[in-house]
This record gives sequence, structure tokens and C-alpha cells, in this order.
Amino acid sequence: MTEAANFAGTAILTFGRYSSEGSDRSAAAGDYYLSASEQTLAAQVIAAGFENVVVLFNVGGMIDTSWFVDNNGIDAALMAWQSGMEGGNVMADILCGDVNPSGKLTDTLAKAYTDYPGSSNFQTGTYVDYEEDIYVGYRYFETLPGMAERVNYEFGYGLSYTEFEISGITARQDGENIAVSATVKNIGTKYAGKEVVQAYYSAPQGVLGKPAKELGTYAKTRLLAPGESQTLEMSFPIDRMASYDDTGRLDDGAAEACYVMEAGDYKFFVGNSVRNVTQTAYIYTLGDYVITERLSHQAVPGMLQKRLLADGSYESLNADIPYVEYYDVAAAGRTKIEMEAFQRAHPEIAVERFLYPNGDRGYCAAYFNTVGNWVEYDLNVEQAGYYSVNLSAANAYAEVTNAFGVYVGGEQQPGISINLPNTGNSELGQWYNFVEVPAFKIYLPEGRCVLRFANNKTGVGNLDYIALERTEIPPNYVIPVPAVGSATFESVNTAFQHADVRTESFVENGVTKTCLAYMNTVGNWVSYFLDVETAGTYDLILRAANGRAAVSDFISLELDDTALPSVSITCPQTGDGSGAGQWYNFVDLDPVSVTLPAGRHYFKIVSRSDRFPNIN
Repeated sequence: MTEAANFAGTAILTFGRYSSEGSDRSAAAGDYYLSASEQTLAAQVIAAGFENVVVLFNVGGMIDTSWFVDNNGIDAALMAWQSGMEGGNVMADILCGDVNPSGKLTDTLAKAYTDYPGSSNFQTGTYVDYEEDIYVGYRYFETLPGMAERVNYEFGYGLSYTEFEISGITARQDGENIAVSATVKNIGTKYAGKEVVQAYYSAPQGVLGKPAKELGTYAKTRLLAPGESQTLEMSFPIDRMASYDDTGRLDDGAAEACYVMEAGDYKFFVGNSVRNVTQTAYIYTLGDYVITERLSHQAVPGMLQKRLLADGSYESLNADIPYVEYYDVAAAGRTKIEMEAFQRAHPEIAVERFLYPNGDRGYCAAYFNTVGNWVEYDLNVEQAGYYSVNLSAANAYAEVTNAFGVYVGGEQQPGISINLPNTGNSELGQWYNFVEVPAFKIYLPEGRCVLRFANNKTGVGNLDYIALERTEIPPNYVIPVPAVGSATFESVNTAFQHADVRTESFVENGVTKTCLAYMNTVGNWVSYFLDVETAGTYDLILRAANGRAAVSDFISLELDDTALPSVSITCPQTGDGSGAGQWYNFVDLDPVSVTLPAGRHYFKIVSRSDRFPNIN
């Protein structure tokens, strides 16, 4: 390195970073920060005794500048970005002085990676919460208290081989525009150059909150020789200074989904960076707010829980969701519980905002995307008993059967199979077309208890509310088995069932009925509560339909979690499988004998075959 310094007066340190889709910056050495070898190289070059040391960045994104911003061993820094196949020639022209640079930073270069507002949750999981809202880039650093001191190079910054003076700065209203004028003079004595004049506005904070400054317009001079001047005339529309009222905060919602200019003073600043500016004498003033554009809500963000405000605090986006310590469940009438107002939830569960068809804002519980995700509600039940439950749900995928398990006090409630129909198109984002699914029944003890919903499937839909109402009619999952005669019960009246088992509807003799389906995986099962009057041997007869070739020995039986002696049942082919109707030609199969003790018992049917028929 010493030999190189003896040979050349200038050293150019070039640092490159790979940048593309999916190659985001991370707070790691060799990425946002210099690697150990790069630090060593830089130290060696600085110590070698070159007359000039230039740092050149061939990068496509942000990179650390703190190591050289106050380093007297670095004489110049050139941000080349990714300038393409002619970039080498361009950089050579600039470094050799054949071209005088006039570029300006379109980003803010902060002192540390952690100074950027998105760094706290960026690259921490599969989902990023952009809580900084409108306060990104210079809007963040120039607005948030204490963040101006965390900047190495501000937005709009850029040096030249000459110096410029900006004078004669004025601003005025020109019809529907703000017109800005400034005179630029090259006050250097050696080099011609170009300067970029930038005009910023500062809107009143008002109700909506605003950045301290926002770029309104800019213009670049022609190539000015030493001593030469040029007056630049610029303008931008007045309504560019409007802000979007997305939640109806202004005037009790009168400007919701509108671009609005709030009342107050609008100030203007002109210079050659966001920091190096002069305020104009002219101020644009509004006595009342003005709606500049009225729109309607589209693609409303739903998962974001909070967003940043200009003073550094956060605004809750779920402020309309009241805190509820517990829900009083009345003995008479309907008790409605909003699903988003849960007491506890799995970490992946989120609250999403949406609009009802009438335009009212709503909230729902969402992201039941993993088996076992759950929400819990603390109840205070006035009277013990059975309660009918109506669940309002939306599902933009195909129908999901047996979507949720329901638990009271940690015990799963029997006889429940919640099927969520398709209510919208996922590609169109139709996740909020809520419908009430068929009611089911649960037993609630008197007093305090915990109600839990846990999803049995992946990709289950969104939940809006549940409604509880006490009923004198018990559920039908307890099946009486008389000592004389027979007990015929629907296969779908299960106590519990495997998550993959589902029900299907069919028409028989003009009557719509329901059957048990998708037992066709070994180990799938359904269970029933039997109330046996007298101990003895009973004939079990299945009514089944099979669209394939005959299948034998497709079930095993358990009683109170104990295997019963093996049974041999054959289901003939009852349809050709060519269509849905061919799977519902039900016939009674030959009986098999089972021994049942008296009393209540847990009876389980387990699949032993991948060719299990439908059971009616």
C-alpha cells in the first residue's frame, strides 16, 4: 500500500453491494455495514499516506456512512448508486473533473441502521408492520423530535466542484398553483456547474398531522459559468399540499376518504437541500378546511395495529374496539360478542378493519392461518345451560369444513362441526363478506368461564361476531340406544371428529340430507355419545354409498378409547363415480355385532382404508 501511495496521489476505495428484489438491507457486516475485511482495507488506505482518498459506493440502496462522515482521512465520497453499463465512464468523468456533479440525495443517510423507523420490525418475520405511516425518509428525520441529530447527509444534499448562491427567493399564489422564484449564481471562480433548487412546504399540523417539510417542486439550472446567474421559475398545485383523511378524524367524519387541506398557515422554504433552505415571506392561509378530492375506501389496511404520529407517539388504529374485562351472558335474549374484542389470542391472530356494505367501519379477528391458532373470551354466565351459538364468518377460499374446535373451561364441546362456506373471491380481496353459519350448541356453567375457538384447519376465514342465546332444547349428539327396537341416528351428529372429516349435502327423493364424507384417509375418525339402556350384543348397520369398486374391512371400532374386536364389513359399489350424484346411492350394509355395556359411552369409528365410503 505504501508503494501505491508513492506511485499515485489519489486512492479510490470502491464498495459494492448486490441489490435486487428480495435482497433487502440488513443490519449486518458486509451488508449495511462494512465487513471486517472492508474495514481493514479502508484503514490501510487511509494510513498509507495518499494525498487524496475517495470513497465510491456502487450500491442500490442505503449503506453506512458514519465511518467516514467525520474522518479527516477521507477527502471525498461519491455515491454512484447503480449506474449501469456506462457507470464506469461516468464515474471517471466526475472524478477527473471532466464533468461537474450536480446530483442530489433522494434518501436520508442516517447515523445508524436503527435510526430508520422501519428497522425495528423489518426482516423479523414473514410480515412487516409499516407503522411509520407517512413519516418515511426525510419526513421522519425532519419531523420526529430528536431525529434531526441522527442524520449524516440530509435529503436533497449534494456537492459540486463550485459554489452557488441562491437569492431573490419569492413565493406567491398563481391561480390554483403556488409559484416560486429563485436566482442561482455560480460564485466559484474555476468551474462551471449546475445547481438544483428545491422548494418545500410546511402544512399546519391540524387534526391529521403532517411532516415538518414536504418537497413541493424543484428545478435544475443550465450549466452556469463562474459568475453567471439564472432565475428559476417553479410551481406546484395548491392541492398537492392536501392530506388524506382515511379514518374520518376531521369534522366528525365529514371528510373521510377525502384529500383535505386543513385550516391554518402553509409556509414555504427554498434552498438546495431539505436543511439548507430559506423561508419565504409569503404564507398561504386557509380559514377553514377544504376538501380537494372526495374518494372512497379501497384496499383498506386491516392488520396494522398502530401508526406513528408527528410527535413520536402512536395512534391506535383499533381505538373503536372497547376493552372488555368479561362478557355478561344473559339468561334471556341474545348476547353478542365481537370476535375482535378478545381477552387473549394466539400471537398470530390479528385484528383487521373493513367496511360493511353500508359503509360503516367494522373490525374482525383474522389470521387463523395455522392449525391451533385461537382466541379466548371471558364470560360471566347468568344461568347454566345449553346455548345456541351463531357465528358470523367470511371465507374467500373454498369451503372449509370442521373449521374450529370450541372449548369451554378447557374442555372441547362435543357435537360441533363448523363449516365455513365460500363467501368471496380471494384474488379480489373479498375477505369481509360475512354470513352467519348454521348454529351449534354449547354448554355454559353458571358464573365465570373461558370460551375458546381454535382452528382445526389452515387458512380458515375471518370471524366477525358470535351471538349466544340460551335454549331449552339440548343438542342431539347423545344417542339413546333402547333395549327393544332400534336407534337410527344421522352419521353427522358426531360428538367429535378428525379435522379432515367433513360433511356433504345430497338430495334423496326430493329431500336435502347430509352425510359423512372424507373418511378416506387411514386414521380419520368420528365419535358418538351412546346412552345404552341395557347391556348386551347389538347389530351395527351402516348405510353407505360407494362410487368406486367394493371395499372391505374399512373400519375399526373403539368404545371408551378401548379397541373392540375387529369387524369385517364390505361396502359394494353403489355408483360409477362419474359425478357427485354417484356418491349418494346409499344402501344398508350387512350388520356386524358389537357388545355394549349399559350407560353412557364414547363410541368411535376409525378408518382403516383410503377408500372409505360416504356414510348416511
